[in-house]
Amino acid sequence: FTLRHPDCVDGCLSISGSFDVRSLMPGFSDVELYYHNPMEYLPNLTDEWFLHLYRTKVEFILATGEWDFCLDANLALSKIFDSKGVRHWLDVWGDHTRHDWPWWQRMIHKFLA
Repeated sequence: FTLRHPDCVDGCLSISGSFDVRSLMPGFSDVELYYHNPMEYLPNLTDEWFLHLYRTKVEFILATGEWDFCLDANLALSKIFDSKGVRHWLDVWGDHTRHDWPWWQRMIHKFLA
């Protein structure tokens, strides 16, 4: 929702996010899937209305762990944001942080408490 409607939100917190939906739809492709797959459409995005709001209005936080299987997805999205000049905070947690509720509870407490 945040990426498609940046005029409606001020922030986005992703905890152990995965951003490439292609793996959930093998062999399927259409324009709707493309625009619901940030890893595909963001690198090609040139619409200044969206980019301006991403750069100036929305605060993006990508929180993940060093042992989280979604770490690579977060690193990839951070790289795309960097290439588009979108400010964001990539927070990679140490201490063998994995993709699991005890870590997410700590992340929620850190960012939302």
